[in-house]
Amino acid sequence: MKLTKGMKKALSLLLSAAMVVTGVNVTTNAANAADEVPSFTWCNQYVGWVDAQTEVVLSKGDAEYTVEVDGAAGNTGFTNFGFVAQDKTSPLGIVVKSIIVNGTKFDTDWTIDIKSDTKNGMYNIWNNKITKGEKVYVNGENDIFFDADGNGLSYRENGEVKNIETLSYVFDVTNTGYTPVESTEPSEDPTTETPAVTEPAKVTTIPAVTTAPSAEPTEAPTDPPAKPAPADLDKGHQACLMFTDSNWNWGCWNTNKGEDAVVTGNGTYTVSIKKSDFKSTDVAEPAKGATVFCVDIYGLCNSDKMDASKAAISNVIIKTDDKVFKADETKMYEGDIEGKGNYRLEICNQYGWDKTGDFVTKEEFDPNGEFGFEESLSVTFTVTGIQEGKTPEKAFLTTDAEGNELSVVSAVGVRAAEAAKITPAPKATAKAPVAKTATPAGVKTATPAAVSTKSVLGTSKLTTAKKMVVVAPGKSVKVGFKATAAKNTSGAAIVKATTASKKVATVKVNGKKVTIKVPKKAVKGASTTVTLKSTKANGKAISAKIKVYVRNSAKKVKAAKKAITVKKGKTAKLVIKASKVQNKKKAFVDTITVKGKVLKLTNVKYAKGKATLTLKGAKKAKKKAVTIKVGSKKVKVKATVK
Repeated sequence: MKLTKGMKKALSLLLSAAMVVTGVNVTTNAANAADEVPSFTWCNQYVGWVDAQTEVVLSKGDAEYTVEVDGAAGNTGFTNFGFVAQDKTSPLGIVVKSIIVNGTKFDTDWTIDIKSDTKNGMYNIWNNKITKGEKVYVNGENDIFFDADGNGLSYRENGEVKNIETLSYVFDVTNTGYTPVESTEPSEDPTTETPAVTEPAKVTTIPAVTTAPSAEPTEAPTDPPAKPAPADLDKGHQACLMFTDSNWNWGCWNTNKGEDAVVTGNGTYTVSIKKSDFKSTDVAEPAKGATVFCVDIYGLCNSDKMDASKAAISNVIIKTDDKVFKADETKMYEGDIEGKGNYRLEICNQYGWDKTGDFVTKEEFDPNGEFGFEESLSVTFTVTGIQEGKTPEKAFLTTDAEGNELSVVSAVGVRAAEAAKITPAPKATAKAPVAKTATPAGVKTATPAAVSTKSVLGTSKLTTAKKMVVVAPGKSVKVGFKATAAKNTSGAAIVKATTASKKVATVKVNGKKVTIKVPKKAVKGASTTVTLKSTKANGKAISAKIKVYVRNSAKKVKAAKKAITVKKGKTAKLVIKASKVQNKKKAFVDTITVKGKVLKLTNVKYAKGKATLTLKGAKKAKKKAVTIKVGSKKVKVKATVK
C-alpha cells in the first residue's frame, strides 16, 4: 500500500508518541515539585524520514534558551522544522524566536501551542501555509527554500543547496513554574555573545524496541576540576578565552577553564586552552572552525583600579598547536561589546557585533576554512592606553543620532592609534604574572611606550599573474597573485576572492594562488569577473580583477588578413574569424597565444564569430611568419615591425 503524505505525517506522529513506551520522553514536563527541573522535548524530522529528539532542560525557569541539535549534521533538509508532542495539561508557553542553520540566523517568532494537535509545531511540507518553489525564511544571500517537488525544505547559500552541519533553536519559554537556584553563569544574548553558556542539549535517537544493552553502561565523563583564579587578581582584571568550534565542541565559556591572565596595566598577555582542560567527550575530535572566538577582560570598562577609558588592544597573535595562525586583526572588534563592563576582543563570533561596524567578524576570520587545532589554542595580545586612576562612568558609552546609548566598539587598531598619543601609565609590576602560559617567541613582554604600526596588516599593491583566462566547462585553472605588504606593517593583509556569477565560475584562494573552476553546466561563451580583495593599512579596500571566459571553440578559424604591419612599441588590431562555433548564440572563445618574439599579444576581445587581437610590435622584422595558436588550431600571418 502506498502511503499518502497525510498518512506519512500521522505515522510519524504516532511513532513519536510510541517513543514514550520505549524510553524516550517526548512530552513536556512542567515543574511539579520544588526540586524538579521542568523540561520539554523538541522533535525534528529530516528528509528521508530521519527523526531526532532533543530534551530542553529549563534550568533557568522562565528565560531564553539556545539549544543545538547534534543529530542534524549531514541531513539534506527538513520535512518538518520541529514540534512538541501535544500535551493538553502543560502550562508552558514556547516561542521559537529563531533557527540557526550552519551559523545563519533566521528570525521566526513562531508561537507553539502545546495543547493543540495542529499548532504544536512549525512549518512542514504537508501544510498549505508555504508554497513549493519559494523561500520560507531569508537572511541576506542565504535562505531556507521549499523544493519545487515538495519533498523537503532545503538550506541554501547564494542559491546553492547545502547539507545541514549545525542546527540550533532559540526558545523563549514562560510559565515554567520553576525558580532556578542562584547561578554565576552569564546571561545569554545571541546577538552579542555566546548563544549558550551551558552544555548543549543532547539528542536522543529512536532506540530499537527489542534490543537490550549488551554491557554495563560506562560512567559518564566528568569535567576536569576548575582551576583556581590567577594570582594577583586584586591588582587587576581577569582575562580569559571564550571559544567553541563549528561543531560546538571545545566549549570554554567562563574563567578558570584554561589558562587565564590578569591585566594589571599596559603589557602583553596570553590566554589559552588545551585538550586536558575538557571532558574527553567534548574534545573527541580536533577543533574545526570557530563559532565563537573572543577574549574577555572582566570588569575593565568599570575599573576602579586603573583608568581604562583609553584602553586598546594590538599585536594579536593566535597560535594553534603552538603554530602561528595568520589573521587580520584590523577585521576584529574591541570594546564593551556586550555592554556589561567587560572589555572584549572579538576575533570571530557568529552572533557578534554588527551594529556600527562596516564588517562582521564571522565573514572576515578564516575565509579559506583553514582554522583548526588538535591540542591547544592561545591568544597573545598587547594592552596599551591604561592610565592611573579610575575609569570614568559611562566611558564606554556613546549616543547615536537619535540620542540612544550605544557601547563604544571599534575595529582593532583604531584605539591603539589613539593610545599611542598618550603618555603611558607605569608598567605592570614585575610580581604580577601577565599570563600563565609562556609568551610566544618574538613577542616582547615589556610595556611599549607607543603602539607600533607594525601591529597592523596592510596590502599596498595587489597584482595577478593573468588578467584573463579561458576555461572549459568542468575544468579549473590556478592563477598566481602577489600581495605586497604596506610599509611599517607586519605583513600583507589576507586576500579573499569573489565571483560575480557562480554559474560561470567558482573561486577559492589557496596560498598565493586562486583556483578558478567552471561548472560542467556552464554556458559556453559566457563570462564573469573574479575579484581578489585585500585591505590597505588604513582599512580601505584594494582589489584586482580577472576576466573569466567559458571556452566556446570553433571547427574553423582564419585571420581576416594575411599580413600585419606595426611600429615597434606600438599596437595594431588583427581579427580572427571563427566558423562552426559550438554555441552560436554566444561569443566565440578559445585560448589564443602568439609564438615568437616579433609580436606580443596584449589583449583579446571575444565576440560572436570572431576574436579581435591587440598585437604589439616587440622586435623589428620584415614579413616574418608568425604563428598564432587558437585552441588546438594554428593561424599564420606575415608580420612587419618597423
